[in-house]
Amino acid sequence: MVRMIDTDNAAEVAKTVEDFNQRFSELGEPFLSFEVDWRVQHRENNRAIYKPLANPIAITRRLLEVMGGARWQVQYSPLPGAMQAELSIWDGFQWVKRAAIAPAITSGTDEASDMALIKAAAAFGIGLYLFDVLPVSVACDPKTGVPSSVPMLPRHYRRADDFQLSAIEVSEVERKIQVAQADRKNFLSVMGLKEVAEIRKYQLPSVNQRLDDAIERRKKQAAEKPTEKKG
Repeated sequence: MVRMIDTDNAAEVAKTVEDFNQRFSELGEPFLSFEVDWRVQHRENNRAIYKPLANPIAITRRLLEVMGGARWQVQYSPLPGAMQAELSIWDGFQWVKRAAIAPAITSGTDEASDMALIKAAAAFGIGLYLFDVLPVSVACDPKTGVPSSVPMLPRHYRRADDFQLSAIEVSEVERKIQVAQADRKNFLSVMGLKEVAEIRKYQLPSVNQRLDDAIERRKKQAAEKPTEKKG
């Protein structure tokens, strides 16, 4: 479809184009770490190769947040041994479509649908940067394939507000908690309440549990401390 531009609608067209370019840029923004899935590419014995890809639900959420509920649509079409996903986005003048195919022979229909959507979304820049991240080798359970630890994105692929901790940062948090537990009397000076609140953002269950235990002990100590009587 060709949009005719004249002096009457030139400003309207320019505004529509600017709006879409802004939305397109927002679609390509990095995801938070919990919105990224580490998918197994290859597994042998107790090690597996993992590749990061955008979570399909995170893709849907991004489309809803940026394009709203009426400016995008996705259509799935089963093919022999595969699944096709066609993602369409309204650019203000017409539907722009991108399609991708994923095999369904070994992965199943649901998995193939997810992969097809991930590839189609990448054609619009959604999660495209994750295809540049190199796969990583991680130790895993030889029977279930469950990784011993969750792989981490390199820092330059993470958002500034991403609260995923690196291995070094986790060690530093653990060290501070150990210091706080060893010196319980000075717990609040070693691990201040503000710092505790910051650490909780990282959503580390084991760390948060240890923080809760340490704070609870601190409260009991304060409650058991005898009060001085004034003469």
